[in-house]
Amino acid sequence: MIRHTTSFTFSLLVHLAVGALLLFMFSEQKVQPPKEAPSICISLAQIQVQKPQQSATPKQQIQKSEPIQSPKLLPKKSVALPKEALPILKEEPQAAEAEPQTTQKQTEPLKESAVGQEALAEQNVQEANQSAVRENKAVLEQEENVQHAKEIQSDRYMQMHLEEIARLLQEHLYYPRSARKRMIQGEVTVRFRLTKEAKVRDIEVVASEYEILSRAAVKTLEELSEKFPQPQEEIVLSVPIDFRLKE
Repeated sequence: MIRHTTSFTFSLLVHLAVGALLLFMFSEQKVQPPKEAPSICISLAQIQVQKPQQSATPKQQIQKSEPIQSPKLLPKKSVALPKEALPILKEEPQAAEAEPQTTQKQTEPLKESAVGQEALAEQNVQEANQSAVRENKAVLEQEENVQHAKEIQSDRYMQMHLEEIARLLQEHLYYPRSARKRMIQGEVTVRFRLTKEAKVRDIEVVASEYEILSRAAVKTLEELSEKFPQPQEEIVLSVPIDFRLKE
């Protein structure tokens, strides 16, 4: 029992001490707020005296702080950038479209010049063809005139020397014996060129029924070279040679 009483008294004293400390601390906390009250009142009085100045400054600070801290203004700036960039994107295709126009304008004169050159080339070719045709016609006309003149000269020569030519053909006619034995007869037309010296050149058989008679006519004219009357100019003669057997 003595032990219980001592422990009880000791615990009671401890509790009383703790309670006293708590009361002391609580009393100090209650005493401190009235000391801070006059400082708050003084600050309020200062704020009321300088109301217009202090009221303007916080508003300005609030107005300045709101656009800086507000996250809504940042997307507005980011949205404004593509709007400014949109006209640039529209101008780029215009520039790209303008380039083909300039190239088309540059190619148009080139095409026109190429077409003009082709037209000039065609005209030159046509003119060259026309001139060649004219030259050919002129040459043909000259040849025809020369031939016509030669024909006239040959006709005159034949009219003047027909009897003599017929006599020479009869006297120097080569009639093969084999043809006479086989009773081969006929007429052979021969064309040849007669020079001024009465030489026979370029003998050609024009018409003949038998090869043996054609060879005989060529041999006859070769023997008559330089025996025909001499013409004033070189002429071409066509002479019929008759191969007939005497009855």
